[in-house]
Amino acid sequence: MKQRKRVDRSGKQTLLALAKIGATSDDPYVSENIDHYLYGAPKKKRLKKRSRAFRELAKLPPTFTHIPDGAEYIHEQRREEDKLNSA
Repeated sequence: MKQRKRVDRSGKQTLLALAKIGATSDDPYVSENIDHYLYGAPKKKRLKKRSRAFRELAKLPPTFTHIPDGAEYIHEQRREEDKLNSA
């Protein structure tokens, strides 16, 4: 059987092409565009995944129904913890 050629999926060729464009271009925004290409898209994808997780979490029923005010409960717990740690 004939072996298939391996395809470089690391993005090395793309990064080299971007570096070449950045080195030869007079556009002051090339660096900004390269930064967006490398870091903007993954960040957007991560934020989208995170917001989806928060929406799903918000749909869940309350867990601690015996606590009337969750914020006050947390503050009280932290005050008690601070007293124990300072003693």
